[in-house]
Parts: sequence; C-alpha cells; structure tokens
Amino acid sequence: MKEIVTNYWNSAQIDPETDGVAPMGCCGKVEIYYRNYFESKHLKRIIECKNKTLLEIGCGAGRWALNLHRNLQQYDGIDLSKPSIEVAKQLMQLKNITNCNFYYCDVNNFNPEIKYDIIYFGGVTQYIKADDLVRLINMLKRWLKPNGIIIDRSTISLESETKINNNSNYFATYRTANELKNIFIQSGFKPVYQKRSYRFLRLGRIQKFMNYSKIIKLVRSTSPVSYEMMYFFTYIKDFLKPKDYKEYINGSIHRYSHDFIIFSSNEQKQ
Repeated sequence: MKEIVTNYWNSAQIDPETDGVAPMGCCGKVEIYYRNYFESKHLKRIIECKNKTLLEIGCGAGRWALNLHRNLQQYDGIDLSKPSIEVAKQLMQLKNITNCNFYYCDVNNFNPEIKYDIIYFGGVTQYIKADDLVRLINMLKRWLKPNGIIIDRSTISLESETKINNNSNYFATYRTANELKNIFIQSGFKPVYQKRSYRFLRLGRIQKFMNYSKIIKLVRSTSPVSYEMMYFFTYIKDFLKPKDYKEYINGSIHRYSHDFIIFSSNEQKQ
C-alpha cells in the first residue's frame, strides 16, 4: 500500500498552491483555489499559530507552509515524495521564506530537533493502517510540547462504516469520524473540535464553465471577493437543498466530507 501511495503522489502534477487539493464539489480548478482559500481561512481561525512551531506530516510541495509561515515561529514539513520536497525547497528560496524546513523521509526515520506546538496531518491518516497509525500517534506524542495538539484533515466517510478506495494506482481508507477518533483515543488523545474543512462548491448549471482558463483567471484576480460570493451562493443552495457529496468506489456509493479534527492529549498540563 505504501508503495502505491508514494508512486501516486510522485506522479501527480506538482503546484504548491494546488498540490493534493482536489475539487470535491466537482467545479474543477476554480474550486481548488476556492478550497485552498477557505481551508486556510478556517485553519487560521481555529488555531492560534502566532509564534508557534508546527510539523506537517505529508507536506507535499509546501501549500501549508506558504499559507501559514507568516504566523509561525518555525514550520517543518516531511514527505515521501522527493519531487514535492524539491519544489517546496525551491519555492521557499524563491520567496525568501526562511522559517520553513522540508525533509524527504519517512516519518518513522525523522528525528526532530525541537518539540512542536502543533502536528498536522493533511490527508495522510487515510493512507495508514489502523495499527500503524496507533503506533505513529504514540511516537508523535513525544514530539509535542505540553498542551500541544494534533490536527487531522481527512476524507471522512458519511456511511455507517469504513470505505476502501482500492484501484490499480491508488489506495485509501476512508474512515468514519468515530473510527478515526477511536484510534486517537487509544493513543491517549481526546477530540476537542470537528468541523468540515470547507463547504464543497455548488454552482449548479454554470459549473461546466468553471474550467475555462479565462474564468479561472478572472476568479483569481478578483479574490477574495469572488470566493466569498461563491461561498454565499453555495451556502444558499445548501440551505434550500442540502446535499451530501458521493462517488462510486469499487461498485458502491461513498458519501464523504473533508473535516478538520483537533486532538489534545489527555496527559497535557492544565
């Protein structure tokens, strides 16, 4: 499974702004930028990251480093994709960002020089078997400062049980929120926050036009106003006609969301 996942991300198109960001609401590349805007806005709102240290496991090409570096004392990112790490390093050098470090390695071989206020999983736990994830969380506990937190952003199954996405070049385990929480609870953590990372974009009949390069350019040039307007129309549509997003996986329907879940250690100081 690890080899399948590594090969998948090594072959993916690498863009620091969009690396690993899929248009879950089916509105193409416009939604990728819309999602990045609202996920970043959401994460900054729910964590106080000013002058704190953050480790991202599965950092890709540096999307979160780009979004958060101004608020952090230090950002460290690790990933199994060497091409992504090289792009991230080049990006930081190009933008003269000096408080971000990137490491091409397996998390089990990483030896941090500091302890962290925040450890962030960006769509990573869905690629790790439950037993391995428990062991990993127990290891990460030693890397956290007192009162440190772990944040998981996963694809959450809205079905009654876990869904496995297994095809020739991709493998992921989409757990229910309770299943994921129980894994962290086994490791001495408790969930203290959960909410969808962003509202999937819903633009009805006009969504088929959203992949045109001129539309994408117009939307990006008028952000954040354009993103906020799209959110407004999406919110109204969700209110009038609620909808769970779904896809067919291995012949069966899978309903899902993308959630931020924050975990704190039961052992942390009060």
